[in-house]
Amino acid sequence: MFMTSAAVATGYADPEAAEDAFYRAFRDGDIETMRAVWSANGEVVCVHPAHTALSGYADVMASWESILATTEGFDIRFVCRQRLAADSLVVHIGVEEITAADGNRVTVPATNAYRRTREGWQLCLHHASPVQVEADAGPLHEVTPPRTPAGDRPAPRRRGASPAAPARSPESPYTRHR
Repeated sequence: MFMTSAAVATGYADPEAAEDAFYRAFRDGDIETMRAVWSANGEVVCVHPAHTALSGYADVMASWESILATTEGFDIRFVCRQRLAADSLVVHIGVEEITAADGNRVTVPATNAYRRTREGWQLCLHHASPVQVEADAGPLHEVTPPRTPAGDRPAPRRRGASPAAPARSPESPYTRHR
């Protein structure tokens, strides 16, 4: 169930402060802080694991209201593995480490982009990828093996043929532990 906070900033001093507020709001179910973290005056996009992209502040906030109202009893931490910066846009690429109340853990690849606005730094993109099942899941993409010493390549696949789809969890890790 989500909560509201009494006083909420509308922009942050730097992307890291916005990111801290985003994950704190997510963990605590604080919809007001979640609303403040996202840029309401500009284009925003959110892709939750195993879902299509949501565009626009209203649709993104509706998704967070639903998630925060039904998700509780977990901890989430973002570990930034790469940071890209250019003028008024900063992108953090990393993983979300999610631990449920029962101790189950999942790691979700995620990308967050922050834009400097008149109000300060705000989130404009959150993309969390589906979790690939580790045991016998196989690759997400087919990779052509390197040439053999004789220069031969394996026979190409027929047009329209595709490899078997890898096993994936059909649930979003955000809504898995209710």
